Amino acid sequence: SKLAPLTIAALSDATMAALATAGKLANLTPAQVAALPASTIDSVPTTVLATLTDAQVAGLSDAQLAALTPAQMAAMATAGNLDNLTAAQISKLAPLTIAALSDATMAALATAGKLANLTPAQVAALPASTIDSVPTTVLATLTDAQVASLTTAQLAALTDAQMAAMATAGNLDSLTPAQVAALPASTIDSVPATVLATLTDAQVASLTTAQLAALTDAQMAAMATAGNLDSLTPAQVAALPASTIDSVPATVIDNL
Repeated sequence: SKLAPLTIAALSDATMAALATAGKLANLTPAQVAALPASTIDSVPTTVLATLTDAQVAGLSDAQLAALTPAQMAAMATAGNLDNLTAAQISKLAPLTIAALSDATMAALATAGKLANLTPAQVAALPASTIDSVPTTVLATLTDAQVASLTTAQLAALTDAQMAAMATAGNLDSLTPAQVAALPASTIDSVPATVLATLTDAQVASLTTAQLAALTDAQMAAMATAGNLDSLTPAQVAALPASTIDSVPATVIDNL
């Protein structure tokens, strides 16, 4: 800890890693940490990073922030010293690093407006437990392909407002049948009618009664036009509201 900041900054990756393994970096000072290049900052113990102030963390460069490991970022979040990071700085974090942040931390960052510049790669890396903190404005910028690459768990965790924003942006057009099937009843009404029209009879028949009951008139009409309501079960028909039951084929009604 007595080495000048620029001196310790000159140490190689291998040397810093060896010192870290030997427990020799436990007393690094904030000035020494600040001087480290991005290539070696990942060797700084989490206990050291947890002692930095909000201002010291915010003073790290974009390259340094991008090089922090998930464990380092999680430790800093637990210590509560991320409060001065800007949205621009948050956008520089590695996808797996931001994915390591807790639900509470992500929610706090969202409330503070610090997630406004998240990148598609960062969004894609988020677990289902925190993706509901992503601003609607960020999700609206994703391409169809980026939305289609989200897991069923991620899509199922999105809020009504998030799905509605994506529907308005027109980036739900490439949803797969598996993704549609995974959506809760609360958000399935955001799926474009054109997507629902591509489902097979069997895929429609596998939707839950709650999902079918939540579909809009336009969605049901599109499915009827596509001819994929022919395998609806009596239970599914019985669950439909009066506003959409007129889309059920007569052949299905006759078999009740």
